Amino acid sequence: MKLNKPIGSSAAVALAVAALLAGCGAGSPGDPQKSPALPAARAISDANATCPPPSNAAPDALSEAQLIVQDGHSERIRSLSASADGRIVASTSTDGTARVWDTTTGLLLRQFALSNYGYRVALDGAGKRLAFRAPEANNLFVDATMIADLESGEKPIRAGFIGAFDLSRDGKWLAIGANLHDARTGEHVRSVDLQPKIGGPTAVAFDPSGRRLAAALLGEIVILNMPALDIALRFPQPGYTTPADAIYDMGFSDGALVVRNGLGPGTIDIIHPVTGRRERSLPGKYISMSVARDRIWTVDQANRASGWNAATGAELPGFSQGARSILSVAASGDGRTLALASEDTEKNDGGDARQTITVQDTATLHTVRTLAGRSRGLSALSVHPGGKQMAVGYRGGQIDWWDLELGTLTKTTRQPQGILDLEYDPSGELVAALSTAANVAVRSSKTGKILRQWHSPASFGAFLPGTSHFLTVATDGVVTRWDLSPPHPPPPDKPLRFGDAHAEPESRILSKLDFRAQHGKAAISPDGQWLAVLGKPKQPSHRDEMTIAMVNTESGAPRWQTSVLAFNDVALSVAFAPDGARLFLSSEETPPGNPRRDQILPTLRVLDAKTGAILQSIPQSTTGPIAVRGDTLFIGGSRPVLLDAQTLAAKSGLGSAGRSLVAAVSHPEKNALVLANNGGTTWIQLLDRKAALATFLATADGDYVVAMPDGVFRSSVDGARSVAWTFSPPLEGFSFEQFSGRFHLPDHVRRRLAGEDVPGPPIRRPPHVVIEGSPLSVTSERAVSIRAKVSSPHRVDRVRVFVDGRSTVDKLVCAGEASVTLDVPLHVGRNRLSVMAYDAEGYSSNAKVLDVVSTAPGEMPDLWVVSIGVSRYPQMTAEQQLDVADDDARAITEALRAQAGPGRPFRRLSATTLLDAEVTVESVERALSGLSAMRPEDLAIVFLAGHGARISANEMVYMTSRAAFNKNSAQEHGIGWARIERRLTEARGRVLLLLDACHSGHLSTELVAPNDMLAKELAANNRAGVLIFAASRGSQFSYEIGGGGTRGSARSLELAWEERRPDISSTPRPGHGLFTGAVLEALAGAAPDRDRSEAIEVGEFIDYVTERVRSLSIGKQTPWVARREMFGDFVITQAKN
Repeated sequence: MKLNKPIGSSAAVALAVAALLAGCGAGSPGDPQKSPALPAARAISDANATCPPPSNAAPDALSEAQLIVQDGHSERIRSLSASADGRIVASTSTDGTARVWDTTTGLLLRQFALSNYGYRVALDGAGKRLAFRAPEANNLFVDATMIADLESGEKPIRAGFIGAFDLSRDGKWLAIGANLHDARTGEHVRSVDLQPKIGGPTAVAFDPSGRRLAAALLGEIVILNMPALDIALRFPQPGYTTPADAIYDMGFSDGALVVRNGLGPGTIDIIHPVTGRRERSLPGKYISMSVARDRIWTVDQANRASGWNAATGAELPGFSQGARSILSVAASGDGRTLALASEDTEKNDGGDARQTITVQDTATLHTVRTLAGRSRGLSALSVHPGGKQMAVGYRGGQIDWWDLELGTLTKTTRQPQGILDLEYDPSGELVAALSTAANVAVRSSKTGKILRQWHSPASFGAFLPGTSHFLTVATDGVVTRWDLSPPHPPPPDKPLRFGDAHAEPESRILSKLDFRAQHGKAAISPDGQWLAVLGKPKQPSHRDEMTIAMVNTESGAPRWQTSVLAFNDVALSVAFAPDGARLFLSSEETPPGNPRRDQILPTLRVLDAKTGAILQSIPQSTTGPIAVRGDTLFIGGSRPVLLDAQTLAAKSGLGSAGRSLVAAVSHPEKNALVLANNGGTTWIQLLDRKAALATFLATADGDYVVAMPDGVFRSSVDGARSVAWTFSPPLEGFSFEQFSGRFHLPDHVRRRLAGEDVPGPPIRRPPHVVIEGSPLSVTSERAVSIRAKVSSPHRVDRVRVFVDGRSTVDKLVCAGEASVTLDVPLHVGRNRLSVMAYDAEGYSSNAKVLDVVSTAPGEMPDLWVVSIGVSRYPQMTAEQQLDVADDDARAITEALRAQAGPGRPFRRLSATTLLDAEVTVESVERALSGLSAMRPEDLAIVFLAGHGARISANEMVYMTSRAAFNKNSAQEHGIGWARIERRLTEARGRVLLLLDACHSGHLSTELVAPNDMLAKELAANNRAGVLIFAASRGSQFSYEIGGGGTRGSARSLELAWEERRPDISSTPRPGHGLFTGAVLEALAGAAPDRDRSEAIEVGEFIDYVTERVRSLSIGKQTPWVARREMFGDFVITQAKN
């Protein structure tokens, strides 16, 4: 299986040991001639100097530092916007969130909770200011336009009511209809009376310069001068006949105004901005468009994306969208980057259509980044009565079992049906699971195994307090009581199939309600005597009518039944007060005397539990699940609230949860609630401290992280990648790696969960770097001088420059802010310079990169290749043989041969290829030892293809040709990271290790932080470092595809074999491993040159291969960087012209 470790930007990719695990072709090492080493930089002498001891500075305020869970949208994405350079993308979704992403690192930087769901979104050119539209909290039918300062991270400002809006590229102005607002404060500046025939503007758009504003009225287009809002031009809308032709989207191209007509799918016209003449129309109808420079990007009514030349109307070739339904599009102002929101046509492991934002290079239309996060369709939540364990269910049928004492994910169980509800019994020994397939399964909480299963179309289930009886309410209104008293039956001898019954308990029907029960809309009174049920009448007198009934849980006798009006039956939730005397109902309702239903108010109703009479009806800002803990009443939804359970007065403290809360239960032991959102994240919310104790997040692959608000965490090998830190100003995101050494504290997590107040380490913002001036891009010298401005809230200790991943400059700073001159040595040819600053704690800035070509006389770097592939394993069965691992190795050697020679990135190639029987532990070690002859500026690529064996939870070995299918043989004839590392540490140049084998992500599971200490170690040993790029996550298979493009063998010798191989939708190169095929494509020039450097650097190479394999395997195989022991970026191949 593969370990997925998405890297950040190409600029953040460390220097790599390039070892590719795939097959290899025969060959012998070359005999490279000696050449002079890189000249020493003058500033390198600062390497041994140090700054004075730092003062005890206070940690960054948490208002500036935020721990962000890296989850994606869980429901349809409605709108996208991109900054001028494409680095920042914003999105809104019907999941109730607006999100801001960094496309270079793939990190989620900001998220905002909306009152219901967002519509349009707009970024300024710098990506520092965001405008979005969302319904008002107290009226879901009235929109408000919000402004968010992304740099400060402060709460968004309400700028105005409903209206078409746009942000100027310079971020100064917000236009809402015919009103101009200050985009910094939201304050109204001026308005203009456009004298429309009907209504106001249906669309507005600033031109790129910000000097003009276009406004669309019914049948007219008005061009206004900025900022005075003087009318410069006014002309009829071409082709307008009825309001159905109204313009709802518009933008300026080079020399034209582009408009989309119609609220739904509509036509797109290209209009002359002076004469108003329609110059041409695009064929078809469209639901989304974006205009940048001379291009128009569209999504048609069949959810297909296209590109068009705005000057000619000609369609651009090259779009390939696979099994995706495109929803929205946005282009960066410079025209280089395209963002596409899509929904997979196939369901993901969470049971939902995967919501994805793909970032593409417009020159090649290749995907360079996928912004998907790790959302899962969470559907159920239950906590052990002793607070020791938590069970979380998902729409895809998984149940995650959490140890709430240690803070670990202990197991994940699966079933073919989605989970509707989970309930622990009073003893904590059993968990009952209701499924979408009308089944009830009772599992052991210790093992997760099914003990009982029977058919029941239950929409609600709960154990009665103090008993072993389980109560269910079926969708047809039948209330049944089931006896689950011990002794409990043993699990079945073989796995149960869909619909199988096992040890069905005795039962009796209590009642038959005369309405259809709604899923989850029921509650048991604290004493267990009464059941409150919500449902839909079979013959309602009003379309919003709902029925509530109170039923005795022993006799089934009704206590009362009444009707209420509720606009949205999905938003309903019900719970008893702690004393059982009152019933709380959270709903959305239409006020009396409002027949048009154009005003919807979130409301909390309070009913008398004895009579059903409505005692109070209190407006709220949210609707959602209700939980009661002591004197606190909680209502979830998009703007969760805490109320006094007795007086119903508002309590302060919870604030915005970042996305809609869909589940809430009272913690049985702590003064806390356990909450879950619609992205699959769960956390314990302390009520006495008004703060989260811990956040729990698990992936569908079984990786997990438990994180505290101050950054302390515990995780599996890959789980910590689900969180990141963002800091402002300026707004930057940093992945977890460099914080891991201080914050990965499992014992702290355990002690805090037990109630201890254990302080964690202070969180500090890493430094920031800006390159000043315009450095040379070409020089005839062997060195270049650059200036960099470095800053830190604390102190910048030093600045380093890495040339193609090798440390060449180390300069002492010892100041909070400084401008430094850096004299950087170069090698002949193209040099990728990465500038990084470090503080006293060893934290490093994000790298700033630039490219310099040296035309000085001399020799270019050499390329070293060790390519190894095994398809034939004599000690294994015929079924365990591979087809193309040896072909992979040959192909890699030949592909890399094309990178050396005149006009190529490398002077010459030195290649060693080992195939099949030639591959032994001894021969692999000899081949790797040969890399000790590398020069410091050289690059080595090591490729390994064949079987991979996971011999322990976190250890993988590459199987040589003598290995058999057992653990002892795997240990004897397999080669793991310890042996590989010993040989590679002898190499002074950069090493990139490519591994195409199952579980390759677990070749190295040691967490290597790319910090100051690592940089010093590499420099002291005159090494550039190693980067391991694995074909799959540690828990995944790696797939090879037969010559016909059909599914081939899984390169797995997992000792507990699982028959869970995905169907591969297509393949890049038949006759190769899926990973190797994508690597060969990238080496042939398919990877996009997104930084326009005329070369493909390792970051671009890794991003292309990762996205290609993940897309082709529908997420079943995800390449990742398993070890990053280097800094900076370096050239792999030339860019394709």
